[in-house]
Order: sequence, then structure tokens, then C-alpha cells
Amino acid sequence: MTYIKETFIRVSATVREARERRAAAHLDSYRHEQRRQADAYRHSRAELSRSLMAVHR
Repeated sequence: MTYIKETFIRVSATVREARERRAAAHLDSYRHEQRRQADAYRHSRAELSRSLMAVHR
């Protein structure tokens, strides 16, 4: 194989790996944000029900 072809293959693999890592990082941050929003929603629901119970007493 020629030097140029070997270099091209190596660079292509590096670029592909970088894209895969970036996509994985993006997915992780998306999942983290979804989890954070779900936790915040549950927390606000719990706060609401506690304050409603306090009003009823």
C-alpha cells in the first residue's frame, strides 16, 4: 500500500472515532438533562402536594 493510502485510512479512522466519541458525549449530556428535568418535575410535584396538604389542615 502506498504511504498516501495508509495515511488516508489512518486519518479516516481517527475522524470516525472522534465523531463517535462526540456523538456519545452528546447522548450522555442529553440523557443527563432529561434525568435532571424529570427530577425537577418530580420535586415540584412533591412540593405542590405538600403545600396542598398544609392548606387542608
